[in-house]
Amino acid sequence: MLPSETGAITDVSLAPDGMVTCTASLDGLVKFWDTSCLVEEKKGELPKVLHEWYPHDKSPVSCIKFLDNHLISDSEIPFWRFLLTGADQNRQLKIWCTVKWDCLQARVMRDFFQNF
Repeated sequence: MLPSETGAITDVSLAPDGMVTCTASLDGLVKFWDTSCLVEEKKGELPKVLHEWYPHDKSPVSCIKFLDNHLISDSEIPFWRFLLTGADQNRQLKIWCTVKWDCLQARVMRDFFQNF
């Protein structure tokens, strides 16, 4: 079990290797947890926060998904390198590179549907 959050958790995503778990919350905070202690069965240890940030300027985050290729494993590239976040009931989507926490692409879906 992960330690308590500051806001209600809206989504959880587990990296393909099981070493990192990501939580999204209503307060807009996204946290990356080192869950290797659970995989490796280290007794008495709790998951530690590796990184936390507000991907949608403190808007509630409705989804979070790892986008990594789980079929190809490379020790030089972590499984949690690419990430999808959603806000505004997933009408605002962003794809991130977690190496420098850069937004690679953003799409607001209500703009998309106005074209039809």
